[in-house]
Amino acid sequence: MVLVEVSNFKKLQEGPSLCPYLLHCYKAWQEDGYVYCQTELCSVGSCRWFMNAFRNECIGHEASFATSESFGRMVPEDFIWKLCHDVCAGLSYIHKLKMVHHDIKPCNIFFASHSEYGSICKIGDFGIAGDAGKCDDGQEGDQRYMPSFSSSGKKHYDDDMFSLGLTLYELASDHSFELPKDGQIWHAIRSGIRPELPGRSKELVVLIQELINPVPENRPKSVEVVTNEKVTLAGATVCNFFEKYMVDLEKLEKDREEKYLRKQNAARFTPIGNSAEERIRDVCTPTEQIRQGIFLQ
Repeated sequence: MVLVEVSNFKKLQEGPSLCPYLLHCYKAWQEDGYVYCQTELCSVGSCRWFMNAFRNECIGHEASFATSESFGRMVPEDFIWKLCHDVCAGLSYIHKLKMVHHDIKPCNIFFASHSEYGSICKIGDFGIAGDAGKCDDGQEGDQRYMPSFSSSGKKHYDDDMFSLGLTLYELASDHSFELPKDGQIWHAIRSGIRPELPGRSKELVVLIQELINPVPENRPKSVEVVTNEKVTLAGATVCNFFEKYMVDLEKLEKDREEKYLRKQNAARFTPIGNSAEERIRDVCTPTEQIRQGIFLQ
């Protein structure tokens, strides 16, 4: 966490209204040379974690999700439209404040439950965000999701839209595809080569093509994408896959917490023996931590 992120969070909090599609910051402070930032609680992992789990690379034996039946397959398209709506709504808000996120990518998109909107996606990590038109001051976003050139070294809204386009491209691609950091495919994508997305709707493919247009001025604005018919519909419709996934995540988090608490409780005392004599001895005998004056909370 850096100071610039705290100032950016403050600017977002002072906006005309609190946007539900941005990760909210409750307070920030300095202590012992470090900057601490308390944000709202989201579900475990991020969109990147979800993509890895969907490809069966991340959670292994803990894949007790009801959605595990979909692992190794293509991400449902209604979820991609939902994510597109939520991220664009967040970008539209910060662009209206003349800010550029400059690091849109799956690991900076978080999932949370909202009392009014249900399961939603939120933009987080404003560490290198800044005012539109200003130079990068040496900080750059992930090159896998950034255009080949970034508005003559200045932060611009078009860069956020390009990064969103590649995020959607990666989500919509075959589960074995990963965006490269450099090389022939990296340059091909940024030279206007049309992405091949078999099995996807024409509307989604066209939108992604527009977002990753090599000419920055030709990319649609965030407010234009939000008002796209398919995107608007996704924002107003419940994505059953997303809701089911969030329920499974909640169960996973609860199971992990209970497992952790059982482990902590087991570490407090030595195991109790079988015989009456052993049980009395073990109950009366403190653990090594207690002998040393270390009490586990």
